[in-house]
Amino acid sequence: MKIIHEASSKDKNSHVTLCKYRYLNNVSHFHSDHELVFLHKGTSTVTVNGERFELSPEDCVFIHSNDIHYIQSSPETEISVVKADEQYFDRLFRNRRFSSPLLSSDYGAKKMFDEIQKEKGINDEFSASATDGIVKRFLVDAMRGETLCRNEYSEKGTTGANELYVRINEKLIRDYATVSFDEAAEYMHFSRPYFSKVFSNLFGMSFTKYLNTVRIAFAVEKLRAGGMSVTEVSASCGFNTIRNFNRVFKSMTGYSPNSLPEDYVFIFNLDKDSGLDPTLNCTELLG
Repeated sequence: MKIIHEASSKDKNSHVTLCKYRYLNNVSHFHSDHELVFLHKGTSTVTVNGERFELSPEDCVFIHSNDIHYIQSSPETEISVVKADEQYFDRLFRNRRFSSPLLSSDYGAKKMFDEIQKEKGINDEFSASATDGIVKRFLVDAMRGETLCRNEYSEKGTTGANELYVRINEKLIRDYATVSFDEAAEYMHFSRPYFSKVFSNLFGMSFTKYLNTVRIAFAVEKLRAGGMSVTEVSASCGFNTIRNFNRVFKSMTGYSPNSLPEDYVFIFNLDKDSGLDPTLNCTELLG
């Protein structure tokens, strides 16, 4: 089971998707698509491979394929996100990447969004190709204006941060019911203080909070499957007391274990075929 990889939502005939959000917040994740984040209004922090970027309106952040990232924003924030197919657009990058995820200019991003929306409205046999061309034009302008560096990870399809993230996460998913902070730090051959710092940078939250989130995700699965009492689910998911389980469960889901709706979906999707939807429930999709 994986809860780290976001499945692509692009139409099979398209190399690009555009979505606009209010109050966009998500958990740490990665995906194969490149991603452009543009802040229309409000305040937002985008963390890429452990490096934090505080965005002002009209700032752009470009997140390369398989970079670990997450977004934190305030309630009034509006953000547009373009996802671009890695294989199609890597013909431009040719084993290069932007030296900094935070671009020095918006390179006409708002015009690009308007043109993509126009093509979405037209939606004829030429729209997919037209949209690809719009994004390609933006990327060419950005590549001309920004400092590029060699993408040392393009052949491996991973970054150093990505490798750490995957190793830590696989350990937590495999041993979620029994693993402790000390055991995880020892597994990574890190000192406790260093492991705590690395974990917070990569996952955007403390070890305890993330592990509890994983445990609750499995608990939701088990409760929906039936055949186990709440006490049995609690113990099998690593909670020492039923009281602690009930408290953590309600704080994360809004329900007690006994009152969980049948159609409830937790923020972590544990279906290995559909991947992870990392977007938190507070987020509103505007279009």
